[in-house]
Amino acid sequence: MKQLILFVLVFLAFFSCQNGGEKKVDLTEEEKDTTAILPEKAQLIAGNVEVPIGEGDHEPLRFTYEYFDTSYQTEGQKKINAIILELLSTDKKKKSIVKEVNEELFREHLTYFRDEFETYKEEDENEMTWYLELSISIDTAYSSILQLIFAETGFAGGAHGWEGFKTTLVDNKSGKVLKLKDFVGDVDQFDRFAPKYFLKQNDIESEDQLEELGYWFEDGFKCTENFYFSDKGMVFVYNQYEIAPYVMGIPTFEIPFKDLQKKLVYELDEK
Repeated sequence: MKQLILFVLVFLAFFSCQNGGEKKVDLTEEEKDTTAILPEKAQLIAGNVEVPIGEGDHEPLRFTYEYFDTSYQTEGQKKINAIILELLSTDKKKKSIVKEVNEELFREHLTYFRDEFETYKEEDENEMTWYLELSISIDTAYSSILQLIFAETGFAGGAHGWEGFKTTLVDNKSGKVLKLKDFVGDVDQFDRFAPKYFLKQNDIESEDQLEELGYWFEDGFKCTENFYFSDKGMVFVYNQYEIAPYVMGIPTFEIPFKDLQKKLVYELDEK
């Protein structure tokens, strides 16, 4: 079980550890002429796979996914695919046999989880059947950034299951993974600006009540690096145990664009 917990933690932590872009390669004149006739961007490929688990009428393991095809990609699209590939190849007993992002990569990930369950089932015949539902989606609403959104619900023994939600934002042109400071500049100043939205949307009267209600911010309120841009504003999502006990779920809050106009230092170009 310790091994599986480590697997899940590594799986979730991977997104927050990404940084930098890819090395740019200079093209020859002949190559430039070739790229001129290619499409403006790669197309999104979407699908889902299922893998059966357990005996009887148990819901299958599911993975709903999106990724970019490989006909032509911007640096950002290359980075998104690279993140997905490395993410799903992390912490495996055996090296992944899949070397590119495709349906088999997602199926392989579910199969690995099922095989782990069958191993534990052999050790404890009373082990409850595990479940796992994953999704990877790519938001392309803004031409300047790509938003990779990973969500999961699962159970792998223990007192209860888990939920996870993780985002990675990538500059479409350079392939750089973007952090909060890339969008707001002075993060400390932004952390002083944001609490009123968190408090109002979570029905809390003041910051003084946070500790009393079960939230923990050791050094004062901090915005999470787990954020994305909706069509209305900037959404922050705290995962289970990040700022509060399990029973409090996944706290979120959103700052409307009208209030962000003087705060954002990164230009979001809508399509």
